[in-house]
Amino acid sequence: GVIVGSLMWAMVSLVMILTGRGLDEIVFWLMGSLWRADWRSVVILLPIAIVGTVLLLTQGRAMNAMALGEETAMHLGIDVERSKMWIIIGGTLLTAASVSFSGIIGFVGLVVPHICRLIVGPDARVLLPVSALVGAAFLIIADTFARSAFGAMELPVGIVTALLGAPFFCILLVRQRRTGWTS
Repeated sequence: GVIVGSLMWAMVSLVMILTGRGLDEIVFWLMGSLWRADWRSVVILLPIAIVGTVLLLTQGRAMNAMALGEETAMHLGIDVERSKMWIIIGGTLLTAASVSFSGIIGFVGLVVPHICRLIVGPDARVLLPVSALVGAAFLIIADTFARSAFGAMELPVGIVTALLGAPFFCILLVRQRRTGWTS
């Protein structure tokens, strides 16, 4: 991951230097920002988000079964390969649509589901919609903070989510290593 990330960062830096224009837009996209959010974006994203969400929500039973292991899921009547395909397509649609408009807003999708799982349990049929709602609320709060915390200077929301999410995720990783706890 570090090697690929370094290569991609070098390529993005090269493009930024060679073009020399729109650097603020590129930087805001790389750091994740909602500054370009408007109703036109909603109209474009909504159909993609609906399809991705429906695909994931219809796979809740399969996700629950696969959490027990693929072999167990097969014995429970789940077509594991087909379910994985729909889950990947749904997740890819949601991720690609979101990132294409807002940039890379890290840690919301990593931290929020872990917190929600502690609150509502592991049932994917409940966890997915709760995580989506809590993630959206968290992003709104983080964006409000990013826009107002430093007066006239607006921070990219990705900075705020990373500053909050990275330490939390590190705590989760340390806790998992120490206790063998999984979520």
